[in-house]
Amino acid sequence: MYREFSTEHGLAMSMPMSFFIHKYRDEIKVIEVSYHRQFGAVKLVKTSQVVLMQKFFDSIASCVKKRTDSIDRVHVAIDSLEEKIYAVKMLQGELIAQRNTLTTLENDFKSVLDAELATMKVAGTIVA
Repeated sequence: MYREFSTEHGLAMSMPMSFFIHKYRDEIKVIEVSYHRQFGAVKLVKTSQVVLMQKFFDSIASCVKKRTDSIDRVHVAIDSLEEKIYAVKMLQGELIAQRNTLTTLENDFKSVLDAELATMKVAGTIVA
């Protein structure tokens, strides 16, 4: 076949590279063993229906348990987040009260300063 192809297309005859699977042999063997363990006909014949049903329900229960644990973690995170939001709102209220107090003090200070400057102008101790 290679000789005929080479002759028809005017190519120098060379054999194609060989395909070696030696480096993949171990991986293929692991996959094959795993396949036979899970789906082998002998395994199914030897395993009773009760055992198969139990394995099926165990795998379903495992999935449900993982989902339940995940949902529990979400609920804990929500509770923690709600506590943090409440704390931030309390701090926000305190900061607003402090800002109002500072605004009042600022206005009082300006009033006293304006009154003092007016007194100094009248007394002539300050040049405007």
